[in-house]
Amino acid sequence: MHARNALKWTPTAAQRNNQGMRPSFLVPTLPAVAFSACALFAACSNAEANEGPLAAELPEPMVFDLVHGLGVESGAFEANVLSLFPIDDSTGRGIDWAPEIEYAVADGVAIEFELGFDDSELEAYKFATQFTFAESSYRQHGSQFIVEKANGADVWELTGLYLLGVELPNDWNSLSMFGLRSTTGDDADSSTEALVNVALFRELSDRLVFGVENDLAIESGEHWDLLVFPQLHYEISGFLSIQFGLGAEFSDEDTEFSTGFRLIYARPGGAPWR
Repeated sequence: MHARNALKWTPTAAQRNNQGMRPSFLVPTLPAVAFSACALFAACSNAEANEGPLAAELPEPMVFDLVHGLGVESGAFEANVLSLFPIDDSTGRGIDWAPEIEYAVADGVAIEFELGFDDSELEAYKFATQFTFAESSYRQHGSQFIVEKANGADVWELTGLYLLGVELPNDWNSLSMFGLRSTTGDDADSSTEALVNVALFRELSDRLVFGVENDLAIESGEHWDLLVFPQLHYEISGFLSIQFGLGAEFSDEDTEFSTGFRLIYARPGGAPWR
């Protein structure tokens, strides 16, 4: 699930005008751009200092996650559910939640099917594929392709992403996504957005990871959306883990605050079912 679902209801021009002053584009995006630049600079200049082998799976962002970890082993299976709760209800949002299943059909190749809900209403179906096409001792490169269909409407969302995972020194990791998202269909306001997502993680222990996820979507100079979402990942057991987060989503229309969690059951390739 991504930060702002383009398949959701959007306010009319009159409703936008009644929402008052909008935050300047530069105010929320400057910290995210600075964070992204620092993370990418570290990935390019300092990653070679990490001489150990790359971890089997680097941490994934909580909200805009991967189909599976880059470099996934054939046969790996995951089932998880993401739930996001609005802290402020100024826009009348419900609880966004999305159950999904993921399976690695080959080494480095995974598929995913997801259902997107708003409270009890099914809003969208999503299918995604992901490929890992290059790995080194500290970097992983991949691609992800997403097709999402609105329930009960001719609205389609198509997304293509380049993925870069980097293992940094001193237990730091980064995961970046760069690509385009297009919305089309007879019932859609056709649009294309540029996506720049950068997440930085710090492994605090063998079971606990802290991260900050930044997801930026830009349709034009006037239409943009930025999610900043600090989060904690905790491994409960070898197969079960949970993620918690609290953050804000800024846009040219409003600012929304949310909290949420993702509960995950994951079975590595070749592992027995439990």
